[in-house]
Amino acid sequence: MHQPEQLYSEGGTLIYDIDGTIYEDWPERRLAIELALGRKLNVKIGESLHDFVKVPESMTQEQFRQHLQHLDSGKLMMSNTPKENAAEVIKKWSGKYKTVYLTSRLAVSPDGYRTDHKLLEIFERDGFPLPDGNGVTLFMRLDKAQSPTDFKREQIRSTIIPHMSPLGGIGDRIQDARVYGEFGIYPIIFNKPRFQGKKMPEKTILVRDWKEVDDAISYLTKQG
Repeated sequence: MHQPEQLYSEGGTLIYDIDGTIYEDWPERRLAIELALGRKLNVKIGESLHDFVKVPESMTQEQFRQHLQHLDSGKLMMSNTPKENAAEVIKKWSGKYKTVYLTSRLAVSPDGYRTDHKLLEIFERDGFPLPDGNGVTLFMRLDKAQSPTDFKREQIRSTIIPHMSPLGGIGDRIQDARVYGEFGIYPIIFNKPRFQGKKMPEKTILVRDWKEVDDAISYLTKQG
């Protein structure tokens, strides 16, 4: 979202994923599925949503997927809540390191909705440091044909590595850990039951909450 010459950091950079990392995105995904199906889901908070989704007979699988993407374009984002202590930890470390929000959400959804504007609105609502072209930067996907993982990999390779000094990357998926690890960035990843038995990249730090994220960043600071 900002030109590379504005991004150079002598003090290091921390990269933050958004969905599932600093925000609980489960409520938004549940609402999007309910709107697509035209009914309420009998599901408890945090449960897998895939087990409760049956494509309506009136739609093909592809039609349902496209309809779901349309509903999940960012219009429901206000239903999300920040994870406890996320804003406090990010604000604390933004005083020492540059902050990069790196999300694979489309900045402008296929239906023309400005998801980037809505995201800034909820950042302000919830007290997160706002992108300012200097110490805080936001990267969002512009090309819907580009996969989320390829988008993050390309942004790190082409912009973050050449113009910043990334120290750690915070995320909630194994793919996040792998992309960070590819570039020698310490992955700080929210542990999930589905990670059981999965091989994580070397130097991955698994955390349960944002207090442990804070501890992990403190550890990396001492290592550096």
